[in-house]
Amino acid sequence: MNKQKQLATLLIATAVLAGGATTTLVYNETVHAQTVKGKKNVSTKKVETQDDGNFDVTTGWELKDYTSTLDIPVEKVFLQNATRPKTEVHYASTNFFNIGDAHFLAEKHVKLKANRTYKIKLLYGMKLTGMKPDNQPDGKVNFNGDEKVATTNPLTDQVYQKTITTTKDQEFVISMEFHSNDSSGVFLMVGYDGADPEGGIIEESIPAPTVESPEAGTTLVKGKAIAGNRVQVIDQDNQLLGENIADSNGNFEVGANRALVYHEKVKVLQIDTEGAKSDATTTIVEDTTPPESPKITDIDEKDQMVSGTAEKNSTVSIYNQAKKLLGSGKASDQGVVNFHLDDTSAKAGDSLIAVAEDQAGNKSKETEVAVTSSGSSDTTSSSSTSDTTSSTSTSDTTSSTSTSDTTSSTSTSDTTSSTSTSDTTSSTSTSDTTSSTSTSDTTSSSSTSDTTSSTSTNSGESGGSGTVPTSSANNHSDSNHNGGASRKLPRTNEQSNYLLVTIGGILLASVAWIMSKLRKEQ
Repeated sequence: MNKQKQLATLLIATAVLAGGATTTLVYNETVHAQTVKGKKNVSTKKVETQDDGNFDVTTGWELKDYTSTLDIPVEKVFLQNATRPKTEVHYASTNFFNIGDAHFLAEKHVKLKANRTYKIKLLYGMKLTGMKPDNQPDGKVNFNGDEKVATTNPLTDQVYQKTITTTKDQEFVISMEFHSNDSSGVFLMVGYDGADPEGGIIEESIPAPTVESPEAGTTLVKGKAIAGNRVQVIDQDNQLLGENIADSNGNFEVGANRALVYHEKVKVLQIDTEGAKSDATTTIVEDTTPPESPKITDIDEKDQMVSGTAEKNSTVSIYNQAKKLLGSGKASDQGVVNFHLDDTSAKAGDSLIAVAEDQAGNKSKETEVAVTSSGSSDTTSSSSTSDTTSSTSTSDTTSSTSTSDTTSSTSTSDTTSSTSTSDTTSSTSTSDTTSSTSTSDTTSSSSTSDTTSSTSTNSGESGGSGTVPTSSANNHSDSNHNGGASRKLPRTNEQSNYLLVTIGGILLASVAWIMSKLRKEQ
């Protein structure tokens, strides 16, 4: 066994002289890689899950399995972060002979981001050496499922090339694996040519489009992208608002399926013909357009209510001519304005100022609002009895009735009999009596609306001679035409008062006449 270990050491030394320096990676530890002449030692940290996005395939390999019946350390078998002398070929490799029965598996995980294009151009080499024809080693290099198998025919600097466009985050996994036995060797190598501008793994990300800040209340999003790419506009809830193709100059205009809202965030990205997506450009919707002047109806002095319409969600403020704020309110989502003034000092005849301000602080032009009073309305209602009062009065028609020997007659202007009272006289005639009428046998006379009656004040007591009232009847024949019945016409308040006074006067005159007669009989 000691001779086998010595032979293995000799073979490894020979491999170093033939293929360059060897170094190894201890699983999950930091190691120092031996390098070629003239190059400084480089410290490399191995991690189980490579998540730093490192595209360098010469380092960062994960050791999945290693066994050797000769207990040869893995760092004597596996070399990484090496450079071929006098070239810019960088590589990681296994290169040994006779390490006993052994198995080796290491992987390099390259993380690829979604919506990117990756151009991969790598070098690989391999060779198997076996001393026993019936017990040959095996080895292979696997590029994310694309397997390359080693043979005894040496391969050097073979090119592996591939372009990958991703639609999601994923990994590109490269592996090297071998099985060996006594008196055998395996050479496996993966690397790239640093002198080749396309060498290694190159990420080609589609640039994010440039976007002009869209205007609130509109549906248009504009900017620049790569000509022919599809441009999508997505809202902050990840809902697609619209998409369009950039023209030959890279300009695009995307119409959204709804009006954009002030200060909302929208994302804009572009997709190439292979389906790769760019990063999204996030922009915030601006509002630089002042709202229209609000339309406010006249404000009533009594309720101080402000009503009308304005830009939806804008704030409407009411000022007096001295620019003092009297009150403000917010328009609804439908643009309806309805609020009371806080300061109720506005009076009928005042002219106020209304201004609308949107959420971005843009103000409309001023508009005037009048203050009115409900009492000054053209459609007010009034009531008066002096012009439109309907009343019934019997004072317009005269009907006189005498005692048993007296027939009913209607006085005319030629036959007047007068009875004086304190303030009012009532005229009537009988067949036998020419001076006065008693209350027991005579009804009070009434004049029609066309009859005027003048009365003088009596200076004496009952039955005395005084000023004789005159009565003029233009309609004296009406009672005769109605069979002697008096015609009742509407009575005014003034006529009713006149009737009451007349009746009172007759009563007083009658009493005075009776008392005078009684005194004479005594």
